Amino acid sequence: MLKEHKTFVIWGSFLLLTLAWGSSFILVKRALQGGFAPFEIASMRMIAAMAVLGIPAAISIPKIPREKLPIIAISGLISMLIPAFLFCTAQVHINSSVASILNALTPAFTFIVGIMVFQQPIKGMQILGLLIGFIGSTMLILVNSKGEFTLNHYALLILVATFLYGTNVNLVKNKLAGIKSGHISAVAVSASGISALIYLLCSGNIPHIYQNGLEHPWAFGAMILLGAMGTAFATVVFNYMLTMTTSVFASAITYFIPIVGIMWGVLDGEVLVFWHYLGMLFIVGGVIILNRFR
Repeated sequence: MLKEHKTFVIWGSFLLLTLAWGSSFILVKRALQGGFAPFEIASMRMIAAMAVLGIPAAISIPKIPREKLPIIAISGLISMLIPAFLFCTAQVHINSSVASILNALTPAFTFIVGIMVFQQPIKGMQILGLLIGFIGSTMLILVNSKGEFTLNHYALLILVATFLYGTNVNLVKNKLAGIKSGHISAVAVSASGISALIYLLCSGNIPHIYQNGLEHPWAFGAMILLGAMGTAFATVVFNYMLTMTTSVFASAITYFIPIVGIMWGVLDGEVLVFWHYLGMLFIVGGVIILNRFR
């Protein structure tokens, strides 16, 4: 009975995470359609997440070695705040479906950073997986929604974001070992939220956010839901799931996030051509090979 309950919790968490992270791209799109600027969306996302995890962060700080706190703050910046800015900026010019597909490159960059910085050994099949994955990303970067071959510079911003995600995974693994993941997540989210709040206060954008929120409450709600669900809630659920299963199983979420992202995009009228679907298959196939032979 206990085993069945654990299995239910694991698969339930997996489904919730897939829906939460897969829906993040359409929520960014909705906020953009409501007239919010990319940096406003990214900032409000992190502030909303901090509002959810602020108290757990305050409880966690005394339990973390003082010398590790700056590393956790950096982790929050490169895994949450900066990627949020990059994704929101990119989605002004590319659709949410393509953004969700490119996000699947995170495991590939995790592996590359591990090799380059932390001397992780590499196998021939892993090189093949990387090549296949990046061939797929090239298809997405070079093909627009009309099926025309043209360089989409903004898709490169998402590649930078996935590189930062991969860097953070290695940073946490090698520099924050022994610290509970829940403590890391709460403090990292709050550090990013504080940085985002400082940015908004200095930028003078708060009056615009307030006024635009009154005029487009659905877009403001999308930003809040993005932070509360796509960042705070998802982080807590993911860390809890990790305590009950393996990192390999957890990483499989990467394969399903694009499916949810594409479903939302298609329902919203976005157009994907043959090359986009082929690129997704290449990316997912490359990531599967990487995980299989690591």
